[in-house]
Amino acid sequence: MRQFVTLHFQNREASHSLRPLTIAQLLKASQAHSDAEWNVDDIEIGHVTVVGQVIAIQAQTTNVLYWLDDGGGRIEARHWVDSTSEEDSGKWGGIE
Repeated sequence: MRQFVTLHFQNREASHSLRPLTIAQLLKASQAHSDAEWNVDDIEIGHVTVVGQVIAIQAQTTNVLYWLDDGGGRIEARHWVDSTSEEDSGKWGGIE
């Protein structure tokens, strides 16, 4: 059973903090409007981390699409690739 502690941050601290979330929590995240910050349980989130299994990878010219499953939900994650960057090619080039 996973448990997460809800932390209350000042706005500035929330956008710079790293918060563990489940995929189900991410799928329930909301915004007041398209330019607003994302909120989970009425708390602003900045950076998040998800632990899950990669169940599918689809490499494309400009990006790589990953489907993640944490046992409670599935979500897609997209990594945009800069094909002109040697660092990007060396770091991510072998993932398929």
